[in-house]
Amino acid sequence: MHLVENKEYKIKKSVDNGQTWTDHTGELNNQLVYNLKFASDSRVLAATQSGVYRSSSQTLINISGNNLPDKFLLKQNYPNPFNPNTKINFSVPVNSLVTLKIYDVLGKEVMTLINEQKPAGNYAAEFNGANLSSGIYFFRMEAGEFIDVKRMMMIK
Repeated sequence: MHLVENKEYKIKKSVDNGQTWTDHTGELNNQLVYNLKFASDSRVLAATQSGVYRSSSQTLINISGNNLPDKFLLKQNYPNPFNPNTKINFSVPVNSLVTLKIYDVLGKEVMTLINEQKPAGNYAAEFNGANLSSGIYFFRMEAGEFIDVKRMMMIK
């Protein structure tokens, strides 16, 4: 996303939650915007990791390169079959409590890879099955109402 500065529109930055504002020149390139608000006076407020930005009046907004997912997704692990390491990729479109667990063929939980709050984004979890025997395993992701299960095979 770019809050574009030109001759008429200035961008201000605050690093103390809006107590003080300083001039910011240029654009907000390569910054993840956590929250975007259009105020009643036509100003735009953008919260980022480096601070809060606001326009001094109406600002041209160009949203591009949005890499945030639009749905929950659990991808097949890679490589599959694996020995003993594999990667599990998943996507979370909104801030969610995510659990990613590994189960054996009998349904017994073998390991919890993830059990934490995750902001919207794309993620990869590493699984090391060095202490497990060869065979079929399942990985299950839960996030909000989303649940998906996939099968993987470890060959030693």
